[in-house]
Amino acid sequence: MHVLHQKLHLQHHRHTGRLLHHKHTSYRSLAIVIGLAGLTIVGTSILARATADSLYVYARIAAPIPDDPAIITHPPDNTVTDKADLTLDGSCPVVTPQVVIASVDNGAETGSVPCDSSNNFSLRFTLQAGRNTLVARSYTITGDTGPDSAPVTVTYTPPAPPLPPAAPVAQSTPNTDTTTPAPITSTLPPLTLTINTPFITFGPQKNAVWLGTIAGGTAPYTFIINWGDNATETYHLSDAGQLSYQHHYGLMQSYDVTVQASDSAGQVLTQHYAAVTPYVPPSPGTGIFATPTRPIWGGPSLIGVYGAYLLVLSGFGWLWIQAHALAYAQISAHGRPKTIRRARKH
Repeated sequence: MHVLHQKLHLQHHRHTGRLLHHKHTSYRSLAIVIGLAGLTIVGTSILARATADSLYVYARIAAPIPDDPAIITHPPDNTVTDKADLTLDGSCPVVTPQVVIASVDNGAETGSVPCDSSNNFSLRFTLQAGRNTLVARSYTITGDTGPDSAPVTVTYTPPAPPLPPAAPVAQSTPNTDTTTPAPITSTLPPLTLTINTPFITFGPQKNAVWLGTIAGGTAPYTFIINWGDNATETYHLSDAGQLSYQHHYGLMQSYDVTVQASDSAGQVLTQHYAAVTPYVPPSPGTGIFATPTRPIWGGPSLIGVYGAYLLVLSGFGWLWIQAHALAYAQISAHGRPKTIRRARKH
């Protein structure tokens, strides 16, 4: 303990054994304590940045607006169909990073999809009854609008509902009515589902948000959203109106978000929307020198690091005080140091 006392430079009065005032004490040990606390915090932060994906900042991509439009390859122009579900296929404009393609039906955007690795797109959505003028609209991942494709016209003719069974006719009364009964048409208001933005964007600190409106049809409704990463949520809605749902993605990549709305009358509407991010992960092999995903020294992170620093510093400080106390106890246990007097020579 005397060795520890000497290493820490804990000075005491040579006659009484009591510790001297702090002005007589060397602060080299205190500086070492503070330095060790700082090194511990910095080392822990570097290790966390090297081992946790959430501590990498992804670089935001500068997305140029394409000069060329997308091209619709299917369906051909002037198509007539009795099927409500349609798949819109085509090729994307060549640009880096790749764009998002939104389907536009009679001026309303009905869905979106990111271009695939072959620079093509395929988007499935539901047609409205009658004439549909379809356009493929290009969007950069940062939200800028590119040129539209050439329009394609598709006419959707719903199949006629089955006729009701004819009433039995008495034999004594000949049936002289030769007119064809008029087809029965549905009087239900069509179910509609619209999103406020053509596609969904998210980031390392920004959740993906589906914000849209359900209208028409017959309440109550069921709304199912599949976020594209094996996460599916189901909601039961009593009334029409605006909807807002959010989700956190663990990986910075593109996702296909599928939403399905149905009403109590049996109408079902399915739409697909792209969830993309303008951020890309750091290149492999960058290690601890990669840019972090969020400002590690800002906001709540700064408060957390500062709090951890205070905890570590208080721990080292406690040990320093205990060392003082133990050294003082050792000195007190041995009593006052004895002084040797030399005999005077006569």
